[in-house]
Amino acid sequence: MSGLSWPVLVPLLTAPAAVVAVLVWVRRNLLAVRVRGGSMRPSYREGDRVLVRRVAAGRLRAGDVVVADAFTFPGVHYGTPSGRHAAPAPGPGAVRSKASGPGTRADWMIKRVAAVPGDPRPVSVPARAGETAVPDGCLVLLGDNAGYSLDSRHFGYAPAGSVVGRVVRLLRAPEPRR
Repeated sequence: MSGLSWPVLVPLLTAPAAVVAVLVWVRRNLLAVRVRGGSMRPSYREGDRVLVRRVAAGRLRAGDVVVADAFTFPGVHYGTPSGRHAAPAPGPGAVRSKASGPGTRADWMIKRVAAVPGDPRPVSVPARAGETAVPDGCLVLLGDNAGYSLDSRHFGYAPAGSVVGRVVRLLRAPEPRR
């Protein structure tokens, strides 16, 4: 019987399996997300792409930039069949598409974590029953461009479970069209 010997065959079979395992890990843990709107200017501009790593909400710190699923925020559901709007949209970047729903990228927003559970509540965020600290399971998410951002200043605390992941890197922005 001619063919490859076992010591030669093992690396040939394990290398593709390792590549598949790495690709599965990348697919489950990393996302590339395009920035929409001007709420994060000057840090991120419309059209920029950011690399996002999925993380548990408990690993977030104030100052982290996150992608959150706005569909899970109580009362802030742009483009849903019910048409509920809890806060005025500050600009076209805040309006969600008609193809929205839990977990769809149309309802994702990029914001900076201003406070985590136990941190003092920023005065610009509406309090619930006289709270002075951010309650468990909640985050304060703010856009860097306050005048153009639908964020915790409008809708209050964001559920910690709404976080899709933390921005880890700005990817190359697309070249401007001429």
